[in-house]
Amino acid sequence: MSRPEQTIAYRVYWQGKDLLGTAQIEMPQVQYMTETLSGSGLAGEIESPTIGLTQSMTCKMTFTSATKDVFDILDWTLQPLFECYSALQIVDESTSIRESVPYRLNIVGRPKNMSLGTMEQGKKHGNDLELEVTRLEILLDGEEQLLIDKINFIHRVKGNDLLAALYEYLTAAYNAQNVPSRRQMQVFLVFSVAGHHGEILTLYQRTSCRRRRREVVLHDVQNGRFLKF
Repeated sequence: MSRPEQTIAYRVYWQGKDLLGTAQIEMPQVQYMTETLSGSGLAGEIESPTIGLTQSMTCKMTFTSATKDVFDILDWTLQPLFECYSALQIVDESTSIRESVPYRLNIVGRPKNMSLGTMEQGKKHGNDLELEVTRLEILLDGEEQLLIDKINFIHRVKGNDLLAALYEYLTAAYNAQNVPSRRQMQVFLVFSVAGHHGEILTLYQRTSCRRRRREVVLHDVQNGRFLKF
């Protein structure tokens, strides 16, 4: 059995470029929306979480000093995808052998706060950038652990989408009026896959109601290819 120890190293990419000077990342907190329940049959109060619905998620990045890329992030016409690649150190408890595994964090978010830090002789600025996160994806050792996409109504935990059936319930009454279901929905995103940073791709989502599984197909508009995952 392997036990995780610490982060060995990491890099952050934006617009396909290395965000040099990133000193620290405060990762988003997943906090569900809750409602206080009380009344007959309950011995007190319960803070009941709502399935798949989360409160505002933020990501805070701290930079050693100002760079041009930091200010480019404030441009809302550019791609809002941040990719954090890191290596985690683990130890095998039976052999004490230490290895590394990849840990990746993909964030789609817009800046809502930027601190210019402080100016002092011989000291770093310490710029802070806070993002409002609308899409969060976590991959550990190449396997997706969590995907939260508030815009596209997705809350997937290890392949199980908690909102898939709910989305079908909400759209079933309107499909007769030609409102697209999740099977027909096409969402245009600026996505990033290996070698395709910054390209505009069409995201097709098809959901199987019986198995509650989703097949995602990325259509590379520039190269005319389809990528499945």
